[in-house]
Amino acid sequence: MNVRAALAFVAAATLVALQLVATPARAQLLTEFSAGIPPAPSPRGIVLGPDGNIWFTEQTGNRIGRITPAGVVTEFSAGMSPGANPGGLTVGPDNNIWFVERNGNRIGRIIALPANGTVGTITEFSAGITPGAFPTSIAAGSDGNLWFVENVANKIGRITTSGTVTEFSAGISADAGLGSISAGPDGTCGSRKARPTRSGGSQPRGSSPSSAPASRPAPM
Repeated sequence: MNVRAALAFVAAATLVALQLVATPARAQLLTEFSAGIPPAPSPRGIVLGPDGNIWFTEQTGNRIGRITPAGVVTEFSAGMSPGANPGGLTVGPDNNIWFVERNGNRIGRIIALPANGTVGTITEFSAGITPGAFPTSIAAGSDGNLWFVENVANKIGRITTSGTVTEFSAGISADAGLGSISAGPDGTCGSRKARPTRSGGSQPRGSSPSSAPASRPAPM
């Protein structure tokens, strides 16, 4: 079998792998994995880790999961506060996995590579985040930092790999309802706004929270 690509996504209490194959008939093979995942964990975010495994969040299970290409699941929860409700996650510039804690109002980091420490070690960061901000999504920026959205606080946050948080709000509509965030090809981070349906860019690298223009994204 000549495998061209593999996709993974979360569905209910199951991880689903979709292999896109070139031969013999361009078939699509779908495999579900649930062994090792407790009932009703509500898998949320998913990302390919620097270790070659897939990492995912369990929002109601309050854990971070790792699944190998063979489907072997390992879960990590030590160091995560109760009721954190982890959501989106991404690979950071430090080759660790970074994730948001929606109810916990924190940003979390979990070690993915032995070179960075004990694999599965979770560290939480809350200093500098507005109380009740409800962070929902996170992305690695071109400036070597992590950028995240605060849905309720209506701000964009930036966190360094050492845990220093800066928040930005200038130029964001009062009713934006920020949802997800992603790095763009031009060096900005773009955020999807749930209300209304517009997109915006992050603040420029090194700027103050009030200095970025509202009219266009600035390079990070």
